[in-house]
Amino acid sequence: MSFKYRVQKYGDEEGEYSEYEPCDKDSILKIIEENWTDNRPNGLHVISISNNAGQSLLLEHFAKDVFDVYYLPTKEGFHFHKKSRQELIYNCLEFFFSNDINGLESNLNRTKKDDEFIRKEFFFIDHDYRLTEKRTTKELTSFLVFGVPYGIMLLGIGFMMAINGPGGIKVFSLFILAIGTYAWLPGLLLHLQYKDDANDLKVRVTKGNKKITVNLRGTNKILDKADIQVVTKVQNPAYRNPWSDYGYTEIKFKSGEVINLTNLMVDQLFILDKFANDNVETKTINKAIPRLRNKSQI
Repeated sequence: MSFKYRVQKYGDEEGEYSEYEPCDKDSILKIIEENWTDNRPNGLHVISISNNAGQSLLLEHFAKDVFDVYYLPTKEGFHFHKKSRQELIYNCLEFFFSNDINGLESNLNRTKKDDEFIRKEFFFIDHDYRLTEKRTTKELTSFLVFGVPYGIMLLGIGFMMAINGPGGIKVFSLFILAIGTYAWLPGLLLHLQYKDDANDLKVRVTKGNKKITVNLRGTNKILDKADIQVVTKVQNPAYRNPWSDYGYTEIKFKSGEVINLTNLMVDQLFILDKFANDNVETKTINKAIPRLRNKSQI
């Protein structure tokens, strides 16, 4: 049976790992000796090991000489876990590399708690940001549910006032019609602009990696965070309007290249944390209608 491993450092974000490399028990023991002995984690947080049967062993440094061990069988819905001293790591490694799954399971506790989180956000999260039908539909539906009915109601009231009301009321109806249009039209225009910009765009950017991988309209490019001029998060400060979730982060490079990460691609709440470990200027701008300033180009 063949094995591969990857690691996560403390400076990395949730679910961010190095690329897989082949391994055996001795190579993993050497990594542990170099990083997790004498109470010195050396920045190493997690060692993730997988075999060609699709089973995974996750070793996480918790504190000093205390560790979490997770075993993920191929069947989802549950996993095995235990928090203990370092001796548990050595026992589980022996069982896993010798394919003694019964012995491995008997040393850990079977649990359903946080199984989805362990298997996705913590273990296998996707840091390749792109348009997805699920996210695009979710954002558009949320905007339409809150914006369109309110806008239609105001437009109806405005038209009734314009048709049936006296002169003063007819003038006021223009104000009502403007508000009714404002309730939905900017959100629709933002959605269409963001969707057009993100078509054929895939970006991989993480907190721990100094490189940004971009694929735009079939062109692949690797950009260095050190070459960034400024990272600007543009958001709507009015959190209660129908399109308040719409916003984007513009990564502008000294070369003039631009990458837009919109809310249709990735959540914007902690987006600037991806540059927390880098000497990069970041800023936040509030705009009622956060239109893209530049189209993505590499």
